[in-house]
Amino acid sequence: MMKKIATAFVSFLIAATAQGQPDSSGYWKREFSTAMEAFQLEKAVEAGIEWTESDPHDQYAKYSLANAYIRLNDIDRARDLLSKILDTDSTNVPALNQMARIYRNSNRYRDALLVYEKLIESDTSRAYYPRMAAEMAYLTFQFEKAFAYYNQSLAIDPEDPNSLAGMAKISLDAAAFNQADSLLRKGLESDSSNFTIRLLYVQSAFLQEKYLLVDSLLPPEVSGANKSVTALRYLGISLYHLGEYMRSMGVLTQLVNLNRDIHYPHYYLGLCYEAMGEKEYAEVQFRQAVNKSLSPNLAVYYEKLGLTQQELGDHSKAIENLTMAKKLEGDPEIYYHLGRSYDAYYEDKDVALRSYQSYLNEMQEIDSLADNGRMQHARNRIDDINRIKHFETKHD
Repeated sequence: MMKKIATAFVSFLIAATAQGQPDSSGYWKREFSTAMEAFQLEKAVEAGIEWTESDPHDQYAKYSLANAYIRLNDIDRARDLLSKILDTDSTNVPALNQMARIYRNSNRYRDALLVYEKLIESDTSRAYYPRMAAEMAYLTFQFEKAFAYYNQSLAIDPEDPNSLAGMAKISLDAAAFNQADSLLRKGLESDSSNFTIRLLYVQSAFLQEKYLLVDSLLPPEVSGANKSVTALRYLGISLYHLGEYMRSMGVLTQLVNLNRDIHYPHYYLGLCYEAMGEKEYAEVQFRQAVNKSLSPNLAVYYEKLGLTQQELGDHSKAIENLTMAKKLEGDPEIYYHLGRSYDAYYEDKDVALRSYQSYLNEMQEIDSLADNGRMQHARNRIDDINRIKHFETKHD
């Protein structure tokens, strides 16, 4: 009898003690929430650690603490916590979403793709997951997989602008212009204000040399309002090809004002001035293109500057810039242009003779049947120079 009374008394004491203890898990959860709402992130992390330790099986506590670490940019600790959650429950959707986000923001696109593929399995009704999987596949050069996932996304949401744009981008990469244009037209029909889709459509038109379409897709209120360097580039160059030189120059000048370091607007400004017969202004712009450029186009810029100076009669500068073009690029045509300036600038015609001969030799190596007005002019000048040299030698 005494033993039963003692046992009951001990049980009563334990129950009474438990009732007097605060719920530590609930307490630290409230502390964590209060700190997060006040954006006291370090205090939130301290509370979150206590919360997870008070109830090691509470996956929500681990997930909440991982979010606090993410806000503090302590990505490694966040990833460790999320991994622990997924070790216990590999289908935990909130943890998978955060892990995908971490991988994506860390440029670990292959890892992010694997996570999005798990999320697709968890919910086949959302277009977002296959679209994100497609984006990750595209970034890792898995184009067939990207194409398949974009198709899956569009099957769920046929008017999703991001999936339409992504599918069109893959089509443009493959030069499948008809398919890309069809997707982009559909995207603009559902959302005419979507600038990403509009710009892709402009890119497609530009690559196909449909310059009138570029102009119609980028009216002033669109290109001007967005101040997109890419949009202005496509529009400015298209207007040049359409012979709209004044409009082109206005757009190209906007480009220069947006970014003083870019070189190609000066090249096309030079072409516009040249087409309008303003050689002096063209020369200034070509020189600007040369001075600003470190691109593969530099040889073209040097050549154009030299040719403009040649037409202006400034053969000394023309020789200097054409020589630079020749050093950067093996275009045999430059030998011909150098020959012309050497011919005009120097009394001694030997250097001009060598340039003309180099031009003919290289052209014949490229195509033994090639012939054009420049080749005939080079032959005529070689004959004339040799005739004069022969006459001078005989006279001496």
